[in-house]
Amino acid sequence: MTYEYNPQSTRFEIANPHRVENGFLLLAAMIAAGCGVAALVAARHVLELQFSVNAAPYVVVAALLLSSGVLFGLRALRQLRFFFGRNQPMGLAQELGKDQEGTSPGADGLRETLRQNAIAYPVPTGALDNLLYAISRDLIFSPPRTQFVARNEFRNVLSLGFLLLCFVVALVSVPQGEMRNWISAFYLGLTVFLVLLPMGGESAQAQPLGIRFVIGLFIVSVLGPVLLPRLAGSLPLRWEADFHLVLAASVALGSALCASATLLLAALGQQIKPQSIAMAQSLKTFSMNAPPSQIILEFDREMQRGWTEKIPNRAYMRILPETQGDSGAFEGHVLEETQPVPQDIEPLGLLRCLELPAYRWLVVLDVVALVAAAGGSLLLLNFAHSVAEYWSLVMGLALLLVARFAFAGGNRLWRRFEFLSRIYWLECQGNFQRARTSIGALLQDRVKTEKDLVNVEDMTLRLWVAEVESVCFGPDTARSLMSIRGLQDEAQRLAGHLAQFATQQASVVAPQSDSDLQRLALLNRVNPPTPAPNLSPILGSGVAAAASLPAVPRKFCPHCGGRLEAEGKFCSHCGARLAEADGS
Repeated sequence: MTYEYNPQSTRFEIANPHRVENGFLLLAAMIAAGCGVAALVAARHVLELQFSVNAAPYVVVAALLLSSGVLFGLRALRQLRFFFGRNQPMGLAQELGKDQEGTSPGADGLRETLRQNAIAYPVPTGALDNLLYAISRDLIFSPPRTQFVARNEFRNVLSLGFLLLCFVVALVSVPQGEMRNWISAFYLGLTVFLVLLPMGGESAQAQPLGIRFVIGLFIVSVLGPVLLPRLAGSLPLRWEADFHLVLAASVALGSALCASATLLLAALGQQIKPQSIAMAQSLKTFSMNAPPSQIILEFDREMQRGWTEKIPNRAYMRILPETQGDSGAFEGHVLEETQPVPQDIEPLGLLRCLELPAYRWLVVLDVVALVAAAGGSLLLLNFAHSVAEYWSLVMGLALLLVARFAFAGGNRLWRRFEFLSRIYWLECQGNFQRARTSIGALLQDRVKTEKDLVNVEDMTLRLWVAEVESVCFGPDTARSLMSIRGLQDEAQRLAGHLAQFATQQASVVAPQSDSDLQRLALLNRVNPPTPAPNLSPILGSGVAAAASLPAVPRKFCPHCGGRLEAEGKFCSHCGARLAEADGS
């Protein structure tokens, strides 16, 4: 990735969208690192008093907290400076290089979108996806990343909600005592391995729960409390009644559900519904005596005159009309987009984020992440001081995983940028045939011109012009169309200009430069043209007398073609006998 900069182009200098997020990340890093340093100091104090294993919990907790603090801090430092150059964002399709011809599947799809006056959206197929899209009907119009996050978090919420429901059902049917500890341990293990570990990873998505697993877990939650007391006597481990294990499982499930639900609301807050999808088209029919590729060249010149901030347009399709042979059909296409301009470059402060619906829930999500990171750090530090309180270790690790998930999930939605640009699509079709024109009399004119040209009759020219709004989630991520607004006046103007340009193409070659005109004037002075003499006064009487005489027939030899005398019997050229020739 490169960064293109021009001091005269300030419209593309976008403020860092991670300013608010970086503040929460740095606070979480300082809290976690501070607790880690405190645990390390306590371990040193224990070792100074007595070299024993009592310092081990402090060292382990210090390593966990320092690692978490470093991870939070590194994420903030990576986002401390944000670069968005003139060569960004990505195009709506694969871009062509300079003087490159061709097309791509993305360009064909974009052309079909413009032709159909409609944006294609993928239709949800799964049962849970259809339930989500039924609840939020405008989600289908949102960018792919927004839909992806919303679908993932909807599954996470359902999975966590189902686990929490089963956990509550199992606890309600069990009295206070050892059985609650076993149930809490069981659901805590499910929460850690099916939810927290996958959510804290790169995918930030809980393990999907299949239908068989859901049915089996519900049966276990109902029948397990009845069967578990009968099996308690044979269990190898006996637990005293302890409310903290139930609290640890509840906190792990509740915090994960809170973070996932907040991220779902943040994704739904960035829904987009197009306000307009309409292309403007202009159709022209005309004839011209020039190669149709001349129209493409004039179109390129017009496009260059309208470059945004002197930045070349993005060319997605360029197919020049071919006129090989004496006659045939041709077809040409050019699809270009002007440089996308950001619509909102104001800095995102905390107060402004709370005012904007697209960022309000992201701030809430970062608050949840910060609280989880702080609570997890304090609980781990409490475990280091009192190893017997194992529930502090469980809840602390669970909260740190939830904090990591919340920061990672929100990070994917902070980089949301909207752009405004124009799309031009030129299409020309027709038939051609080659011809030659000659100007000047053969014997009288001193200057004669000839030109081989391509004659095109009733050529069809179509031009589509629209102003499009697009959205992306980073400088190097795919950009999606939001709305299309046709510009009818611009389409009529440009199509009329191209048609006028085509009909004014010259079909006669003539001297045009000043040098050619000066040389012709010099030749006329040195060798002036001589007018043809008028001999009618001199030969007038003789011509009239000759015209009154009868026509004399002329004979020619059938063997050599020579002219014969009027009374001759032999040819004076080849000696053949004329009588024999006549007889033959």
